[in-house]
Amino acid sequence: MLALMLEAAVPLQFIELGLPGALDQRLAEIGDINQIIAEKSEALMAQSGTKGEVADAFNAIAKGIAVLSCTPGGVDLFERRWENGRCAAVLSSGR
Repeated sequence: MLALMLEAAVPLQFIELGLPGALDQRLAEIGDINQIIAEKSEALMAQSGTKGEVADAFNAIAKGIAVLSCTPGGVDLFERRWENGRCAAVLSSGR
């Protein structure tokens, strides 16, 4: 179910990353995104946390995948390749 939900959420993050300054903002937030995933992903996977914890973990995973998809070649997660060529080109050009 998580992979199916990410199929909808990650492309929305791709759109957001296309906004001016959004990629820089996400890169600056990556430590916070990582912390949320570390602290709250168990609540998501076990479906045992509060709605807020589950939503925070899910959104952080979607944002993290979107940022990782900007790397050249993308990233393989949840039996799928996530790749956002548009922001990868920005990163590889050195902005």
